[in-house]
Amino acid sequence: MQERTNSDLYLLIKSLSGVFDFASGEPSKIQAFANRRFYEAYQATPMWPRYLVSAELRTIKNQIVPFSEDSFYVFGAGTSGVNGLYVRNSTQASVAAYTKYDTDNTTALYSLIYVSGTSGEADAQFTIISGAPSSGGAVQYTNADDWTVTNNAIITTVESGWVVNNGTTPAPIVRDVSIIGEFLRVHRKEPFFNNSSLEFDFFVQFDGAHVLNVTGDDDNDIYITYKKQLAANPITDIEGSESEVPEEFFYYIAHAAYADFLRMDGQHDKAVLEEQTAQIYLANELEKTDQIMNNNTVKKRFHTYISTQSR
Repeated sequence: MQERTNSDLYLLIKSLSGVFDFASGEPSKIQAFANRRFYEAYQATPMWPRYLVSAELRTIKNQIVPFSEDSFYVFGAGTSGVNGLYVRNSTQASVAAYTKYDTDNTTALYSLIYVSGTSGEADAQFTIISGAPSSGGAVQYTNADDWTVTNNAIITTVESGWVVNNGTTPAPIVRDVSIIGEFLRVHRKEPFFNNSSLEFDFFVQFDGAHVLNVTGDDDNDIYITYKKQLAANPITDIEGSESEVPEEFFYYIAHAAYADFLRMDGQHDKAVLEEQTAQIYLANELEKTDQIMNNNTVKKRFHTYISTQSR
């Protein structure tokens, strides 16, 4: 999925307005309008592909799945035991370490640990080893030295590019789990795979999703399909070179933000025309998303008397 630069967005808005540049103080207003319209596009559907995460393991405790957690989800490894949810477990070399536990939630099966790197540089090496972080267990997989650790904090992660050591091919995907913006579906086992999986009803409260009819009090993780949370102000500098504007939102944001600017300037008739143009761009992108989602089962759910009863 592609992104456009903030400066590209600003240039288009200037071109629509027919000016070489806006007056002092106006770029900040344009940025505020752009962020408002960014949020509006984000909220238009829960199925934007770039924000949709399907079937990701998350921690559940006392029937609650929190909105955020400090964990990594490892999947796709040839050594099947490596796959699973790695939760924060102390530190290794002063950097946070993560462990996949057995069903007793005590026995460490595998751990994701920091090995070496230069602070602030994309050269940090991590490994997945057998056992606890400090056990010195056999190295199963190693990343491609493209993570970033700054002042002992993990700043940037790359999901792919891991290599096989003592593990079995293929190497895994290692994902730093995102903050959940909207819970969509909850399953007991991995869904959308080979076999069907029991799906749970849930409701959302202040601390996360409360899952109904969980079959056992000893369940430590559960599969969540969700929409990632959007940052409060995703466009940080409207004139900057950062690539922060999703390609699918680009033209909608440009025309809609310009419409807002015209309203601010008292040009309401022109604003109506720009708003209509913006809505056409958004509708076209939503139609693409609907066509994709109507051909799969991510947002579809079959209800039976078993799945809907609550006792």
